Amino acid sequence: MAPRAAPRAAPRAALRVRLDRLAGNLGLLGSLVPGNTVLFMVKADAYGHGMERVVGFAHREARVGEFGVATLDEALDLRDSLRGERFEVAVFSDTRLGESFAPYVEKRIVPVVSDMEGLRLFLDRGRGSSLPLWLKWNTGMNRLGLPWDRIDDVVGALRRAGRRRVEHLMTHLANAHLPMGSDPVNVAQVGRFGALKRELAGAGVAVERTSIANSGAIEQGAGLGETHVRPGLMLYGPSALGPGVPGSWGGRLVSSLEARVLAVHPVRKGEPVGYGAAPAPGDGRVAVVAAGYADGVARSWSGGGVPHGGRAPLAVLGRVSMDMLHLFAGEGAGCPRAGETVALWSEANFAALSEASGLSPHEMLCHIGGRVPRVYGLG
Repeated sequence: MAPRAAPRAAPRAALRVRLDRLAGNLGLLGSLVPGNTVLFMVKADAYGHGMERVVGFAHREARVGEFGVATLDEALDLRDSLRGERFEVAVFSDTRLGESFAPYVEKRIVPVVSDMEGLRLFLDRGRGSSLPLWLKWNTGMNRLGLPWDRIDDVVGALRRAGRRRVEHLMTHLANAHLPMGSDPVNVAQVGRFGALKRELAGAGVAVERTSIANSGAIEQGAGLGETHVRPGLMLYGPSALGPGVPGSWGGRLVSSLEARVLAVHPVRKGEPVGYGAAPAPGDGRVAVVAAGYADGVARSWSGGGVPHGGRAPLAVLGRVSMDMLHLFAGEGAGCPRAGETVALWSEANFAALSEASGLSPHEMLCHIGGRVPRVYGLG
């Protein structure tokens, strides 16, 4: 079920998306990479924020002209929902071009070719002659990509097809969350990518555009010698770097997850709460909040904290159920009232909740379910 763009009535829970913060993040990114073109990654429904609205805003208001998705269906949804808009959209994870090539040509969607069979299909009988050729190489991540040591086979295939130009050459870094200059996997991948560019040039194959830097690399100022950067997570606010890795990103979280309090009732220390009968840690009150794992709130949130009223965070008590969770307020602590809306995450606690739950920021954002409406605003 696709997320609703706007609620039909007052929602139980909502993901509020600040488009002004997205604009600010895009502006901040521009100051960090003034010499690079931005290829904005909007896969997984723009990391849970609503792909159509995010792309439309970024294209019209921030003049972003290139976007990346994971699947052909995502790209077709973009083309259908933003008819008439002139932007480039590339599909990064399609390895079945033989079954789905026609829509790429008809809708002007770019397939990122990442295997030898895909390259053969792209070049066969000029099938991809109207599309730019984007090649992704496996330089050491061992996920998707043309084998870096088969450069001669690729060059031979290009020559046989009469194609002497690659419009975009890329690879994907496995450890961009670690120091770019010292992590051995990063060093090896960057070195192999440089060798690929040199070998293609030596074989007479022109390469127009290149990219290697995802969010973590951009934050470290790495990969900026290429023509493009491919930011994803960072443009939604969070840093993509591991603990202790220095970076220059100061983006703002563009979303907050809010939910309505359904009921509040007193509890005594040790009394059971919810599935599993979690014991109340003391005397106090329990606020029952209308968000659960069907909305994307993971069970591992249990024990995490939700700020309220500028006081100490309220603990998520016991198991998160399908439709609800419990916040515990001890005696003397402020407790939300029934009918009140609480921010389960915001800039105030997103990073701490991510750490406490063991979920990466990517997972936190992408888990938000389809029944949660996305509500857009500029402030």
